[in-house]
Amino acid sequence: MSGGGEFRLDYAADLGAYRQLAKPFTQQQLLAAITAVLAAYPPGSGPAESTKT
Repeated sequence: MSGGGEFRLDYAADLGAYRQLAKPFTQQQLLAAITAVLAAYPPGSGPAESTKT
């Protein structure tokens, strides 16, 4: 999501975003967010797996 200020980050969470980053963010902040999400959901264990048939 882009635009609208930080309060829009709440919308991202309501829509299921795992993490939100307010702009501007650093490469380190982006990498930390990606690493945290990947650590929380190892391959085959994420919420998307429950929707597969």
